[in-house]
Amino acid sequence: GNKELFGTNKFDAVDIKIEHNPTTKKVAVNVVVTEYVIVEKVEFQGINEIPINTLKPALRLSAGTPLNPYYLKQDREYIRDQYLQKGYHFSSVEEQIKPGTTGVVLTWVVVEGPLVTIDEIIFTGDVTVNQSELRNFILSKQNERLLGFIPTGKNPFIERNLKEDVERVKLYYRLEGW
Repeated sequence: GNKELFGTNKFDAVDIKIEHNPTTKKVAVNVVVTEYVIVEKVEFQGINEIPINTLKPALRLSAGTPLNPYYLKQDREYIRDQYLQKGYHFSSVEEQIKPGTTGVVLTWVVVEGPLVTIDEIIFTGDVTVNQSELRNFILSKQNERLLGFIPTGKNPFIERNLKEDVERVKLYYRLEGW
């Protein structure tokens, strides 16, 4: 059936047309398929902060694979997620598809944007516990400053770490008997 053909992820559309011939009492079954165009080549533009060879193995679309729109969406989201995990919250990932000689050339165009860093972590409210101990307990780190004014390193802001830190602070307070 058409489900099996469609499940190969090689076809954009699979239609089955059944024609009944009353004089010959025969049925003609026509399977009409529209194939996805083949990706001839994958190129990358604007990627500096992530080694391309670490991105490539996880991408669904590569040279010789059908240009399946679902895989295209997955790859776009994967590249964007890699930037979020490194603290590039303003990055954008877009694809450009141009005709090649045997298929299409897919180019991932990335605008990395600035690295978002944590300047300072401030605890407010009734902070009765040792703040430096609490700072060591959380994943997010503020940018360390040498002699109070010279930044010695940039610590990226990673949203997933912040969510984890909220849980860690709660746990810390529970462990301290609060």
